[in-house]
Amino acid sequence: MDTPTGWRARLHLGFARQGERSVLAHRQFSGPLRVQKALYPEGPSICHAHVLHPPSGIAEGDDLAVSVHVGAQAHAVLTTPGATHWYKSPRHGASLSLALRTEAGAALEWLPLENIFFDDAQVRLVTRIDLDPGSFALGWEGGQWGRRPDAGGHLLWQGARVQADTQLRVGDELLWLEQGHVASGDALLQGDQGWGAFPCQASLWCYHAGWTAAHAQTLAETLPWTPDLRAAVSCLPRDSGPGGLLLLRVLGRQMQAVRSVLAQTRLRLRQHSLNRPGADLRIWAT
Repeated sequence: MDTPTGWRARLHLGFARQGERSVLAHRQFSGPLRVQKALYPEGPSICHAHVLHPPSGIAEGDDLAVSVHVGAQAHAVLTTPGATHWYKSPRHGASLSLALRTEAGAALEWLPLENIFFDDAQVRLVTRIDLDPGSFALGWEGGQWGRRPDAGGHLLWQGARVQADTQLRVGDELLWLEQGHVASGDALLQGDQGWGAFPCQASLWCYHAGWTAAHAQTLAETLPWTPDLRAAVSCLPRDSGPGGLLLLRVLGRQMQAVRSVLAQTRLRLRQHSLNRPGADLRIWAT
């Protein structure tokens, strides 16, 4: 019997408010997932942490899981130092599970750099987000399908498959449920009704008790729509209370341009909802 081999890694992080500070109060890990010391580039009320995966890529049989809990009134910002590379895994695949949770008055920003899916990668992504109705949360996920298009505009991505399962709840209400299955050669990748041969894509989600469809319309007027970069936004309203989820989609020829749309949108939404200015994280500087 062909037994899968690979890294099994777990990382559990808990953030709490202590006086004027947001602190990394709990850190538990096994396998090659780590965070180093907490950082405070914006002052003591906002705790920054970098999630590290020392192997720098996810390969055959790897099974990774990250969970983040932000306690009442704490503010945590998490990112990664580089893109996540998914290498060939034709027999057993590889997986990453993410669980995010906030309590009342908390703020969470989940800002990883993009995934790059190589030939013959068999990828499983599972994301569970549980938010208190009185919290603020923003996150994104981006991906590049293999290499850049050839001269004819066709994606150079072969033998690969990505399955993604996302659920976001606010209190007891399921606000966003999405299941996707994308494989090399799918018409969805090339067709105008899908990715239109754009090799880079991303989604940004942001929950706040004040969001309405009017905010989505205002944001939409600032987004690009060109032959090389396209973005659109919608609002998923709550049925059981005020607020909603802003959901941004981006397609692009270059990941750097897609990332720029995400970063600019994040700062705009953060300023509006938290009245906190910000800047791109220093770890992203090139």
